[in-house]
Amino acid sequence: MCGRHRRIAARALALAVFVAAPTFAAGDVEYGAYLAQDCSSCHQKNTDSAGIPKITGLPADYFISALKAYKEGQRDHSTMQMIARSLDDEQVRALAAFYASE
Repeated sequence: MCGRHRRIAARALALAVFVAAPTFAAGDVEYGAYLAQDCSSCHQKNTDSAGIPKITGLPADYFISALKAYKEGQRDHSTMQMIARSLDDEQVRALAAFYASE
């Protein structure tokens, strides 16, 4: 591949990454809805219950920060720490997008 073609390929790759990045960062609401079925066994949709806060309507960035804090042990709740540690970044973003949309 000559230098010109390499530059064109590099630009095309950079553009593809730039265009796709918001999709990955935002989180998939439908996937989040699927994952949230497990959360709803404890977290009620519209009210706090028995000390368990509602998580619907939380801003996505707050939700992500909270789960990260549980994952890293900065928030103290053994059940939430275990759950947060079981989620990968894509799942956390999807849940955050879903709950922010509720």
